[in-house]
Amino acid sequence: MKRMHTFIFVVLAAVSAMAQDISSDMKDAFANQDYVQAVNLSKSCYESDSNNIECLRILAIAANKSGDQATAKTYLHILEKKDSANTDVYVQLASIYDQQQQLPKAIKYYTILNKMLPDNPIYYRKNANLYKGYGDRLESFRLFSKANKLNPRDVLTLKGLAELAIGNEQMLMADSLITVALELDSMDIRMNYLLARSKYKQKQYYEVTEVFDRIRGQVDLSSYYNKMLGYSYLQIDSIDLAISKFQLSLVDENNPEKLHYYLATAYEKKGNMDGAMEHYEKAVKSSISPDLDLYHRNVGRLSLKQNKHKKAFEAYKDAYKYGEDPVLLYYLAAAADNYYKDKSIAIGYYKKYIKSNHNHTEYKDYAEKRVRYLKEIAHQKKT
Repeated sequence: MKRMHTFIFVVLAAVSAMAQDISSDMKDAFANQDYVQAVNLSKSCYESDSNNIECLRILAIAANKSGDQATAKTYLHILEKKDSANTDVYVQLASIYDQQQQLPKAIKYYTILNKMLPDNPIYYRKNANLYKGYGDRLESFRLFSKANKLNPRDVLTLKGLAELAIGNEQMLMADSLITVALELDSMDIRMNYLLARSKYKQKQYYEVTEVFDRIRGQVDLSSYYNKMLGYSYLQIDSIDLAISKFQLSLVDENNPEKLHYYLATAYEKKGNMDGAMEHYEKAVKSSISPDLDLYHRNVGRLSLKQNKHKKAFEAYKDAYKYGEDPVLLYYLAAAADNYYKDKSIAIGYYKKYIKSNHNHTEYKDYAEKRVRYLKEIAHQKKT
């Protein structure tokens, strides 16, 4: 019997020593960021003792850090039931569901964190971003405001509030928030971009160029911001600068129709009609928007200036096909009148224009007089 007791004691001691070795190795692996090994060891530890919270905690967190979010969620939800006071569990779950874009679940866990840690602004800000993505601007603003009150120096919170203000057309509020952020760090690129967007939306084009002047050399502008800057230069008549920015924007632009239209406008302002025509025609070729009639119309207008009446007629015909603006019937008639010897084509379009609902007294009077004149000429030729 004494030998049996001794044997049992030795076995239990060996098991205890083995458990201690696993626990020690598990903690070492986790501390050394060897998360795959930490998962394997903590899983063995948890399977041998399902009440060991420490093993379960390391298993869940190490799985998450290793990138195995499926395993992490499984054990985090077990840990959620066993250790409901542990805020780190909710941090991990909120982060995972946020990354996986499961917004309702991410919001659930950040809301729990807001209640458990009411003085921590980070989780109000994270929850606010989720509500913004979910489309609930009111709750997003409330949470951002709470985060801002707890930490007025958090630039990400200021950015979130400013974006909501811009989206809600509260431009004075947006500019005020952005100014606070830039007082903290005047070279924060994100906030300078946001200020440029705000000024652009307010059509304060000179201020837009000032923002980009301040960060010149600090960053390579994307196609979006080169286009914004180019358009701003165009509005303040810095034509050459506008053209250079539009050309830069074309390099990475997947949908270049607007850029070609802006370039055409810039070249026309510069007096370069060939350049303008080239880009109006490129706008037509690349167009997928409802503005196709506008591009054809401008091709027609420039063609008339260059006395290219056939080209003008075809362009106006396409413009009318896409836009059905009745004034285009008048332009079609005028182009046909100048190009075709057969005046019946021009007469037909003049008549269509006269019957249209376009209210322009001079055009209507001219069209009626021209129809009478052309008919008289045609009659004289017959007789």
